[in-house]
Amino acid sequence: MLFLTLLACAGPPEEAPTDLDALLHWFFVNRDTATEEELRAAADNLRPLITEPTRGTVSLLTTEEQGVVEMAVPADPANATGIYVAGPVDCSLEDMERVRYALDQEGLYESATGEESYIDYSRVYLNSIEDYEARTSASLEWETTYTVKPVLSEYTAVILGGLRGVPATEDATRVVVDRAHLPSPAVFVAEGGDYFDQDYQLDVMLADGDTSIHIYAVWRDLESATLPDESAGVQNLMMNGFEDFDRDTELVCAAGGF
Repeated sequence: MLFLTLLACAGPPEEAPTDLDALLHWFFVNRDTATEEELRAAADNLRPLITEPTRGTVSLLTTEEQGVVEMAVPADPANATGIYVAGPVDCSLEDMERVRYALDQEGLYESATGEESYIDYSRVYLNSIEDYEARTSASLEWETTYTVKPVLSEYTAVILGGLRGVPATEDATRVVVDRAHLPSPAVFVAEGGDYFDQDYQLDVMLADGDTSIHIYAVWRDLESATLPDESAGVQNLMMNGFEDFDRDTELVCAAGGF
């Protein structure tokens, strides 16, 4: 019911901008409310901006932009630092989409890479996967609960996420937009100074022949081992990790089985 309320309160999308930073904000805000034509137009504006691998910072989300997602615990988006990576992924858009919504993310990536990323991981769909795959539903939503120990502190987080697929036409390829967020702060095993209070994620996936173009942006409010997210070193580590994840996704696509 709250989801429907959020949609009802949202006004019509503004015309899609042409610069990268503004487009990332536009896609985050308008994933659900834009028409298919508006999303295709935004994708057309985005594609020529990603001619080679790129990375950088993103301007802060506003309180109004944050309002398109449900927050169980109020949080100030001005505390969430924005970064992005973008570039090609050697995986078809069809396969990349299927990998993205697969329930067993832990198993897929560990099998393909031989590396363990999670202490615990589970994902459940919140609406019908059958309807989404039959293209009778435009979006698929899920809830993910995971436990990790990235540096020194172990924590558990619950992420609400999902994607919307925009069908291909005679003149345009399929576009997939994935948005996720952390509605409540992560829970740390040990009390201390570490925190993970906010996480807003955006993926835009575009077809590029038999491969894909992937744009990933995140606005994150965290501190681990006394290193805050606004630190340039932490930002570079996170962006390195995002790029490594795309390379891992290529391994998953090559392995198949999803």
